[in-house]
This record gives sequence, C-alpha cells and structure tokens, in this order.
Amino acid sequence: MPNTHPFPCPPNRACAHATHRSPADVETVFHAAREALVAMNASGMTVDAARSRVEATFRVMIFLDDLSLEVHPGANGAGARLYVQSRSRVGRFDFGVNRRRVNRLLRRIGAVLPPSAW
Repeated sequence: MPNTHPFPCPPNRACAHATHRSPADVETVFHAAREALVAMNASGMTVDAARSRVEATFRVMIFLDDLSLEVHPGANGAGARLYVQSRSRVGRFDFGVNRRRVNRLLRRIGAVLPPSAW
C-alpha cells in the first residue's frame, strides 16, 4: 500500500485524521482499536474483520460524527499501520471535537496494548 492515508479529509469539512505505526501485528492492533471504540461508547459500529476496518458513529449533541479506521500491515510485513479519521456529517467547524476524538482513540489503544506494542 502506498504511504497515503486511505481516509483523506475532504476540503471545507470538519475532519481530523492520523496514522500510527505499531510494532504489534495487524490482528492485535485491530482488536485493541475495537476495544477502545467500545470504551468510547461508539454506536453503530460496523466491523469488517477481513479488511481490518471499522466504521462507527458518535453523537455530539444533535449532530452525528463518523469515525473510520483501518489497520494495514507495516512496511515489509513487520508490525502494523493504523489509519483513523473522524469527520462531522455537517458543518465546517467542530471546535476541535474530531481531533480530540482521534487523539483519545490513540491514547485508549495505547492503554489496551502493552507499551512495547504501541
């Protein structure tokens, strides 16, 4: 896979995305990410284990935000690369909600995995 983010943020949209490399394998990172999303009270989770992909929804007051994540094998098959994006369905400004959600997800995954795996 090229070193591009599979979830680029669209222009003029409240959106945040991140990439994290882990020495752990794809399955371990994917499992930790799903646990973290459950702990964050994600709703409407759609899990595609074959593609190591999750789609989830978060409610912010009356608004719905979407979160997408995928875990890919790392370079040369070593470790894993996590791609995550959080985006608002409407509006251009979110007061940093999506960036904080992405950062909170990364912290929670790090709390699930042993330090040597994150």
